[in-house]
Amino acid sequence: MGLEPSAEPAGDSVDPEATVKLSPSQASISARGQPDLPLPEELTTMLPGGAYKVESFLGQGGMGAVYKGAQVRLKRPVAIKIMRRDLGRDYDFEARFEREAQAMAKLSHPNIVSVIDFGEAGPDYLYIVMELVDGADLMDVIRGGQMTQEMALTLLPQICDALQFAHDHGIVHRDIKPSNIMLTRDGRIKMADFGLAKRLDTESTMHTKTGTGMGTPDYAAPEQFDPNGHIDHRADIYALGVMIYQMITGTLPRGAWKSPSERAAVAPQWDDIVSRAMQSDPADRYQQASEVKTDVTSIPLASTARQDRQPEAKASPRAVSAAPTKTKSRMPLILGLAACAVVASVGALLMTKKPGVNAAAQTSQAPSSAPARENWEDLLREPTQFAFTGGAKRTSDGIRIERGGTARLDIQKLAVRDGALRMHAVFGSKIQLRLREKDNQGQYWLHVSNSNQAILGRRDMLARKDTPLTVFTLPRTLKDGDEYEMELRVVGPCITAKFDGEPMGSVLDELYADGSLSVGTFPDNSRPAIIKSLEFLDLDNTASKARIKSSPQAAPFTNSLGMKFVPVPGTKVLFSIWETRVQDYAAFANDTKREWKDPSVSSRPPATPVTKVDITDARAFAAWLTDRERSEGRIGAQDLYRLPRDHEWSCAMGIGDREDPAKTPAELSQLLPDVYPWGTAWPPPPGAGNYAGEEAAVQLPDGKPFSRSQITGYRDPFATSHAPVGSFAPNALGLHDLGGNVWEWCDDLMATAGQEYVKRGGCYDNSDPDALRSASRRAGFLNSVGFSTGFRLVLESASPGLTKNDIVAPTFPAKGAPFTNSLGMKFVPVPGTKVLFSIWDTRVQDYAAYAAARPGMDDLWKKQEKEGVPVGREADHPVVRMTWEDAQAFCAWLTEKETAEGKLTKGAKYRLPTDAEWSTAVGMPPEQGATPQERHFKNEVDFPWGKDWPPKGKAGNYADESFHKKFPKPDVRDPEKTTNAWIAGYDDGYATTSPVGAFPANTQGLYDMGGNVWQWCEDWFDDSHKHRVLRGGSWNHDARGNLLSSNRAYAPPASRNLNYGFRCVLAQPAD
Repeated sequence: MGLEPSAEPAGDSVDPEATVKLSPSQASISARGQPDLPLPEELTTMLPGGAYKVESFLGQGGMGAVYKGAQVRLKRPVAIKIMRRDLGRDYDFEARFEREAQAMAKLSHPNIVSVIDFGEAGPDYLYIVMELVDGADLMDVIRGGQMTQEMALTLLPQICDALQFAHDHGIVHRDIKPSNIMLTRDGRIKMADFGLAKRLDTESTMHTKTGTGMGTPDYAAPEQFDPNGHIDHRADIYALGVMIYQMITGTLPRGAWKSPSERAAVAPQWDDIVSRAMQSDPADRYQQASEVKTDVTSIPLASTARQDRQPEAKASPRAVSAAPTKTKSRMPLILGLAACAVVASVGALLMTKKPGVNAAAQTSQAPSSAPARENWEDLLREPTQFAFTGGAKRTSDGIRIERGGTARLDIQKLAVRDGALRMHAVFGSKIQLRLREKDNQGQYWLHVSNSNQAILGRRDMLARKDTPLTVFTLPRTLKDGDEYEMELRVVGPCITAKFDGEPMGSVLDELYADGSLSVGTFPDNSRPAIIKSLEFLDLDNTASKARIKSSPQAAPFTNSLGMKFVPVPGTKVLFSIWETRVQDYAAFANDTKREWKDPSVSSRPPATPVTKVDITDARAFAAWLTDRERSEGRIGAQDLYRLPRDHEWSCAMGIGDREDPAKTPAELSQLLPDVYPWGTAWPPPPGAGNYAGEEAAVQLPDGKPFSRSQITGYRDPFATSHAPVGSFAPNALGLHDLGGNVWEWCDDLMATAGQEYVKRGGCYDNSDPDALRSASRRAGFLNSVGFSTGFRLVLESASPGLTKNDIVAPTFPAKGAPFTNSLGMKFVPVPGTKVLFSIWDTRVQDYAAYAAARPGMDDLWKKQEKEGVPVGREADHPVVRMTWEDAQAFCAWLTEKETAEGKLTKGAKYRLPTDAEWSTAVGMPPEQGATPQERHFKNEVDFPWGKDWPPKGKAGNYADESFHKKFPKPDVRDPEKTTNAWIAGYDDGYATTSPVGAFPANTQGLYDMGGNVWQWCEDWFDDSHKHRVLRGGSWNHDARGNLLSSNRAYAPPASRNLNYGFRCVLAQPAD
């Protein structure tokens, strides 16, 4: 406590259980302390052809060592594993090393670490170059007590897939264990370390030599201990069973082990899975890893443990119940901040959770201001705050500590939850800053470990164990006597380290929520520690904490694309910490076959923000991601991704409490003239963001100067392009690039009666102070795109992890916001109307849900056909042969259903669109006439796809060449026709109906506003009130007049036809 030495220097102790892992600090020491391991710069020269640059030492184990490096030509990070030839000669390790490279090179699978290169590094070493896995291994997760049954159910199918793939390619791993299973930042597993792998073929006896190739004893199958034993892929299945047991109970099945459900409160189905996988006789085990996957995936996520038997009292505290308490449900998905290589898992664990439980509160701070404005307290000004012993004393330079002396701080005065400790010191003995320290629990710590590195870590007092959370390379090399400044800052779960005033990086960790502060030293009699200044910053803001308490937040969350979301005080959503990247949008475009507005964007660096997207593209991406992650069980049925509201964006910027949400964005844009994302100063301070600074004065490839306005006195590294997300420090809430890089779409109209949407944040090309103000808004039409416009998502969560008090009464959908209902029907606002339009026609699967809820209803709607050809039967095709009355009944049922379920605000209802609303949605200019009859055929130039006739490309599903091939003869059911007419030369690829969304959406984000099926509208066609209106044309129509946007078909409300379907709209209560 206080300025005192520690018996065990934090961060430098070896975990006795680790077999092939070393902390970053140890790795550096080992690389310098052992002559048989080359330094990074030496290894660079030993690798062939200058192909790789070795950057740092990661770890060692067994006969290998692992370095972090970069492939020079491709500029991608890699892990480089080396082994000395002479150390392995007696045990055939050179052949094993080569076998590892060859085995892994044959396994191209998303869940297996890939090999890039292999060869000789000088006369003494062999090397393998592998992908660098940014994450942690499963042993870290298990030992940290962070493995849950739900996580096991998510990860094990991937592990089984990887193992099955290896076995299918004739390779047995032979060392399956948690430390060889890596977990990436986006929740994927990567199977690593095939150093013991063998080919499974007729030429290999697969016998184990004594003392070699046996794997790790706890996970080895019985036959692996038998010198004459025959080893095949079923040895891996035995090890998999051991690992499953360890994952769900936190312990290994040693001796007369108890079944999983006796050891921990987990689902009873695990008992049979583990027992069968771990049978002594390979013939009695699962014969394929895929069989294990089948049984694992049959366990429902909500499965509960046996209630007639309590888990053993002495069971590991890391065993997690299948139905966790609120405290346990704060389960983090472990993410590594430092890169983890195959043999050395040198990762820091970054807590990331599924949306749900209220995380440790984050402070609601205004945008960060200049350091001079922070109220730092000088701790050295009052000598009475310190107690000195031994060789510690106060000098004119500050505090000098040598020969085992200590200086103790008055920690009661300096109790802290959120705060910072800043020190100016002379480099010598290590000096450690500590925050949130508790005698019986732990602390967060930061120290310079050597002349090139600093370590940020966490200390467990009870276990006397230090866990490095991340390692930083110092921006300059320190020598004895050099002065430096170091800062440790803790705000909510965010822990940040600075060196010489510049941020080195941050981690998220919630283990210790409060405590005191202290400073410790590791004395070296020849290198005294000198602290020249020590300051404390109190960030515990009472008013801010009160606001947070009344505004529950969900937990941080990383989704399937690696997009990271954090809570924002003042909102009920999680914000993506960065803009949507090219790589995120590419996954969407590839999956949906959506065309890029500008194909060149797809070839930009994957970590840069996607641009040239209009708001409908952004909404479609959000809807796709919602559907994908709901189906995968990553988010709940009521959770959804969407664009942020304008006010939510202001809260994320830190100005939400200074704006009136009742005002329009256009009105708010003129306020707060002197507030910027970085503070109140102009020009921006260094590192503020990607704006048009003096770096813009560059030479283009043709030699001509690039001319644009610039911010005088400001410069950033990105002259004429977007920066990779995360290139600049985040704001106080952990969000990057809320100012600069690209303008970001918000899902609000700029003005109440307008048709332009809001964009926020400024971009790399802006230098005008007015554009860069925090309150500045820019307007964009629904279909407008630009090289400087992108978007970020928020996640609106109502997952079970929230308490009842945390969940606000349902008000679905929010006014003007996109909405996905209980059937998966997606609705978007249409400017010029007061309703949300379904983006597609009502599908067969939607109508089937209605029919199932109406016992006794006939099933003729399922059996439609034309001339013996089925029509409208597939689940994702529009339902056909619908009357106007059928459509009304469906809307009434759906309204009643979702109101009762709390998904609709009372008074909201589904209905058919009016004729006028349909005209607006299809994009027609204003029409004249009091009734649909009076507006009928008045516009003779506009079609749903434009003005061209005949249609071109993929205009929609009409009677085309495919229709003609299927129905070449006259329609026998209509003797007046001489043929089934079609549009000659046009082919949309569908003879009858097509899946909804098969053709491009219009500018409103709506599909099939022309073609597929005629759509019923609410209105009577004329004053006779005998016929209702239908719009849009169908798959069975070819005539130009029928396909005009202004055309109205009309029929009695009870009429049925193969061409008739309907589309719903959702009307708000005020409608």
